[in-house]
Amino acid sequence: MRKSFILVEEKNGLRVIDQHAAHERVRLEKLEQMQKEKKNISQPLLTPCVFSVSVSEKEMLMEEKKYLETSGFEIEDFGGNEIAIHAVPSGSEHINIEKLFSDLLADCDFFDSEFSDIHNSFSKRAMSYTACRGAKMFGDILSHQEMEALVSDWKKCKKMDSCAHGRPVSVFYPYKELENECARY
Repeated sequence: MRKSFILVEEKNGLRVIDQHAAHERVRLEKLEQMQKEKKNISQPLLTPCVFSVSVSEKEMLMEEKKYLETSGFEIEDFGGNEIAIHAVPSGSEHINIEKLFSDLLADCDFFDSEFSDIHNSFSKRAMSYTACRGAKMFGDILSHQEMEALVSDWKKCKKMDSCAHGRPVSVFYPYKELENECARY
């Protein structure tokens, strides 16, 4: 059993929902809404997360500091090649912050080559990574109530079709198609 999909019976067919992609979409839209409304998007950490980065990565992070703050991160130069993260976007306290930043920094070429507004894209990318890393993962066991809540929250999203990275959230199978398929046997 993969524990990765939610099957929903709808009026005209069956919908298979990727639980990770749906939760990622829900989290991303909540973070974006909090940012738009200038609500407290940050959750302070009890102890800062301190880790080493290269000189160029540190320079870039410090350049992007104010843009990261709009995404809910509080970051500071910790001396040498180290940075300290003092706060993360709300609901992200349990994610591996060092891994998130490592992945984000590994993707830096993407910012330079694809976007003219590097600052805005960096902030959006940081938010996407945060939404993804904090979402329910493949194999996470959800109770029936958690599944219902996730589907309900997902149906309220403005952009239901894809996760933060553009991957489809669900696939719909019309009853007619299923009936034709089953009739072949």
